[in-house]
Amino acid sequence: RTHVYKSSFLIGEGRRLIREKLDDDIDNLIRFYRTRGYPEVKITAETDFDEKKKRADVRFIIDEGPFYEIRFQGNETFWSSTLKKSLDFSSRGNVGDVTLKRGLRAIREKYHQAGYPDVRVTMKSETVTKKRGRKARIVVITVEEGVRSLVSGLEFSGNHSFDRETLIKDVLSRPSGLMNRGVFLQQTLAEDVGAVAAFYRKKGFSNVKVKEQVEWTADMENRTRLARIMIHVDEGEKILLRSVRFSGLQGLNRKDALALLSQKEGECYSSEGVAEDEKKLSAAVSEKGYPHVTVKGTVHFPDKTGLADLVYEVKEGPYVEVGKIVYYGNFITDEKIFERETELKEGDYFSLVKYLEAQRNMRDINALNSVEFKEFGLKEKEGRVDILASVEEKKPYYFQAALGYDTTQNRYVNAKLGDRNLFGLNKEAWVSQEVSDIGYRTEAGVTEPRFLGTRISSTLNVYAEKIEELNTDFGTRTYGSSINLSREFSNNMTLALAFSYQFKDQYQKDAGNVGQQEDDAFDGRHMFITSPSVSYNSTDSFIRPRKGLYTIFTVDFSNALGDAPDDFFKYHVQARYYYSPLSFLTLALRARYGYLEPISVNADIPNDQLFYLGGATDVRGFDENLLRFDSEGDPVGGREFFTGSLEARIDVGLNFEITCFYDTGKVEKTNSDEGDDGFRSSVGTGLRYVTPIGPVGFLYGLKTSPKENEARGNLHFTIGYSF
Repeated sequence: RTHVYKSSFLIGEGRRLIREKLDDDIDNLIRFYRTRGYPEVKITAETDFDEKKKRADVRFIIDEGPFYEIRFQGNETFWSSTLKKSLDFSSRGNVGDVTLKRGLRAIREKYHQAGYPDVRVTMKSETVTKKRGRKARIVVITVEEGVRSLVSGLEFSGNHSFDRETLIKDVLSRPSGLMNRGVFLQQTLAEDVGAVAAFYRKKGFSNVKVKEQVEWTADMENRTRLARIMIHVDEGEKILLRSVRFSGLQGLNRKDALALLSQKEGECYSSEGVAEDEKKLSAAVSEKGYPHVTVKGTVHFPDKTGLADLVYEVKEGPYVEVGKIVYYGNFITDEKIFERETELKEGDYFSLVKYLEAQRNMRDINALNSVEFKEFGLKEKEGRVDILASVEEKKPYYFQAALGYDTTQNRYVNAKLGDRNLFGLNKEAWVSQEVSDIGYRTEAGVTEPRFLGTRISSTLNVYAEKIEELNTDFGTRTYGSSINLSREFSNNMTLALAFSYQFKDQYQKDAGNVGQQEDDAFDGRHMFITSPSVSYNSTDSFIRPRKGLYTIFTVDFSNALGDAPDDFFKYHVQARYYYSPLSFLTLALRARYGYLEPISVNADIPNDQLFYLGGATDVRGFDENLLRFDSEGDPVGGREFFTGSLEARIDVGLNFEITCFYDTGKVEKTNSDEGDDGFRSSVGTGLRYVTPIGPVGFLYGLKTSPKENEARGNLHFTIGYSF
């Protein structure tokens, strides 16, 4: 069936956005239809601009195509829902049955990997007309599984130098066990034979020969064939290297070259080791200014048995040095910043590694949008290579502002003014202000990405804030300054260290009722805090993560200055895990734990340093900070907390998602005995709209065990994911 939908938009600045986003809208609509069983859907758009009326009309023409009903028969090993995942209609569609045919091949491969080499997968289809003229294509996929092939035993023969336990480490064709399904695959067995041969060659048996033999027995009752595998090894003679020499090597001294090699005099000869050493030696010589070098290792066997002579023939090619380096397009950025990042100087020997590192470092400069490198003379094998680096700078100045409402702070407005390239030195400076129903925060700061010339990023800031958290009976005024140092590593890990000074002034909202902490806690308090942390992040997106792990561990060591009661260690650990078993479903898990340990055993920790739970960012369904409360209905904080969440996020198309969640948490080690020490939980659901800067949504949480005079649940309006 074909439908035509019409939408109108005001134009002006929006006209540019319509043209840029129209293809994305069409892709989203196509994906929506495909996930609902219409893989042949076709969607086009026609746009008419009316300059006089300042509006644009967009018509979406949708040809749905037939609805697909996929049925399986004959499949006993896998569920139909499992096999259906191999039919990737949602991302590919099914033009000309290409995706359907690929899916059948994927199903066959799935059975092959499960040990069914003779499986047959066939398909029949028919198109029928249903109610209201809707067409449906009924696809019946028949699976004839055949007999399953399993490994019943594995033995070795001829292995005099190495025992079975040593050789089996490189073999995947094994009987079923804790970490092995015991499936027999001919391709895997061939790879196992090659792995055993490679192991022997690495140990100096260059003439080793390995072959396999398979004996079959049938178990027709269980529809299986059992393979008894015998791997025969003809070890041959072990060869030792009598000498290792170089020919044509000038750019690297012999001692340094020998230190790089795995093939050494008096040790076993390995052809694989020679290949690896060729690469190592080539890379080392290249870094000395010979980028066109080639290395070839040749082994000679003298008359004396069991010995070999190895010669690495090095053809270094011409010596190449760095010529002129020209930076183009930097109207603001100081050229010294580029020189610091590239670490290339005219007259130095040309290094491919340094050249690639220079490109990566330049692209990491925050002040730049893009960088393009061109070299002149390298392909021509000239003695000097000139380099041109064309850069495009970001607009240095920016202004951001927002106003809105969420359930953690009610109404708020914020603004931030910054310079991404302060004085052309690739430093970012900013000032910001936020005012909400719970207080205000004013901040100014500057970020230096190369602290003291290292790869450590540093941020120095000063701030002032006044906060009265929702449902609490106290507020705090804080003035402080901090310096944060962080270093990212290639394995998704970041180490950070922060030092901060704070002046805190805690006060009662009701000035006539100071309470138990009216002495030290409500005087002005000075403290110095040291905060080391380590984090790991393998998630695929910051805005909308669908897979990966994020963890962070932080310790705050607070050292009170004077008589303030703020001497403590505060530990905080958090882990989030995202998994998407289906294209439209993401499971998100989070666990958090915090513990505050006073330096003095009987120290009375101020309320503003304790942990509180409840609200949109941890245990939903509860009012902010009211997971645990006293007889007066005021929140109770503690020195220890646990919280965990499980959330299912279901993509329903058009950037909307439905979420279902379960939250739980508890607060312990409180200053009073009021409230409940146990876990309190909630379940709920909600709807989010995912924007380019994060999701916006309404979520309703329902308490599993509400207390007397406590609301059954709570509605939260959130911006961004709570985790």
